[in-house]
Amino acid sequence: LPDDEEDEDDVVYDIEAVDLGLSSGILWASCNLGSKNNKPEGYGDYFTWGETSPKDSYTYNNYIWNTQNKYKNKSYIELEDDAARSIWGELWRIPLKEELEELVEECTWTWTTLNNVNGYEVKGPNGNTIFLPAAGQFYDEPYDQGEDAVYRGNYKRGQTFNLHFYEGSVYTMVEMHEYSGFTIRPVRNKTTETY
Repeated sequence: LPDDEEDEDDVVYDIEAVDLGLSSGILWASCNLGSKNNKPEGYGDYFTWGETSPKDSYTYNNYIWNTQNKYKNKSYIELEDDAARSIWGELWRIPLKEELEELVEECTWTWTTLNNVNGYEVKGPNGNTIFLPAAGQFYDEPYDQGEDAVYRGNYKRGQTFNLHFYEGSVYTMVEMHEYSGFTIRPVRNKTTETY
């Protein structure tokens, strides 16, 4: 390519805080945590509950909180163990159970594609939208990319709360997959207050 032209794959997008007009007033990020060049359709990286870095594989045996007692009593993720805050800064964090439920209940979900990536366009009550790619999951290796997704929320260890979807179905649930690698779509307040 000529020097004055950029390859579309090299374009880096700003991470926007999108106001969907939700009752809580929470803002949702325009891309997943770790998405290449911050593209809305990028799958991003995968994270366990309470770990702040992606890994090459996600197993029960390499999960940090199996050998440390910090979360023995099933506490919520502390800010220092919140991957979104650790990577993007103190304004961002992993969504809470109530925020994931609000996203499902107050928005219109339409299965679509963005730049050949399957996922959901999520339209808020005010008409603004975000795109959630079908990023699949990651255990010993990644799977189901393009078909479904599990987005991680901040809830109790041993009872993680996640957003699941595939074409035709969107739901939230409590489950026991804390050591699995799931996608994160960060949130933040409207103001510049930190958490």
